[in-house]
Amino acid sequence: MRALVGQRCLAPQRAPGSLHGTLRAVPSAVALRRARASCSYPESSSNHSATATTTTLESQLSEVNASPVLVLGSPALQGADHAQMCAALEALRDAVPRRSLGGLLERYPAILTAPVASWVDFLGSFGFQRLAVQELLLNSPDVLANSSVFRAGQVFLFLKRLGVPNDQIVGPIFKWRALLSEQVDFEAAADFLASEAGIAPELLGQVACQYPALLAAPVATELAPRLAFLRGLGPEAPGLLRGVLHEDWYGWVHGLANWPTAVAPKLAALEAVVEGGPQAAAALLRRVPEALKYPPESRLVPNLRLLQGAMGLDQQSLAALLRGAPEILSLAPEQLESRWTFLTKPSVWVCIWVSSSIGVRGKGRSGGWGGGE
Repeated sequence: MRALVGQRCLAPQRAPGSLHGTLRAVPSAVALRRARASCSYPESSSNHSATATTTTLESQLSEVNASPVLVLGSPALQGADHAQMCAALEALRDAVPRRSLGGLLERYPAILTAPVASWVDFLGSFGFQRLAVQELLLNSPDVLANSSVFRAGQVFLFLKRLGVPNDQIVGPIFKWRALLSEQVDFEAAADFLASEAGIAPELLGQVACQYPALLAAPVATELAPRLAFLRGLGPEAPGLLRGVLHEDWYGWVHGLANWPTAVAPKLAALEAVVEGGPQAAAALLRRVPEALKYPPESRLVPNLRLLQGAMGLDQQSLAALLRGAPEILSLAPEQLESRWTFLTKPSVWVCIWVSSSIGVRGKGRSGGWGGGE
């Protein structure tokens, strides 16, 4: 397979200075009008050929209900080879339903610069059905323009080594686009998950299918520090966050995969109100892992907004309160607001509030600020 992919990628390409490379892209509607007007004057055979090619491409776009002005006026097509664009359009007409092709071209004109026919041939040879190829072309057209057939071959062979079934690789929904970037080191990510996150090698294929973007994450700047934070939540956290950020089979992999939506917004909200930067925010959130069970907009963020707004706490008072009673972050907002109604002078009662919350921790959560619903 690697040899086959390599041969296709190394196939000779038309040089920019060749006969097919002398054709110039039409940058705008003005250029289109000029091309039409030039037909009424004597011109050289090369100029006539360029105008004819432009007119042909323009008419072909109109046939598939794509605006020639919108498509050919795209900056992504300036300087592009017209012969290549015609070949790409012809391949797209064979692979994409006519009713969808015009919208695809207007949405992503750069696909006309991609070797569409080579991609379609390669995907078909690997086992992708027509529906799966259509899904890739319609929903991830940038893959064809920004990656290569050779890179796709590397990714698919890597997935096979992980044990991903072929029907998962070539399924009707293409989910491997994150791995096709040349900057992604999916081998390093897989090694980290196996050696540091404790994922059994035979489960890596399942992890790849369930969390494909996780294999595209950089180890040093994302996976390693995030895993360190999750492990720092304490021995009770896996049970507390089971099904939310932790799984019995995958450990903290679920938390790593859902970090951008489940953890990062909460850290950012705390960082905005607590002095000490990301480290101080992370240290505070570690003290109340219960806050990680809920979406940020359901408890933590509304509570911070309530404390700063309706309750009038300044940043210094708020920081002191959170350090003394971090359980407030996991309270339901209506519960926090109802308890605040007893306090008419926040500047006087904050210390009492903090002391009472700390004092009841050893007597059970039901009587303190971290009480149950």
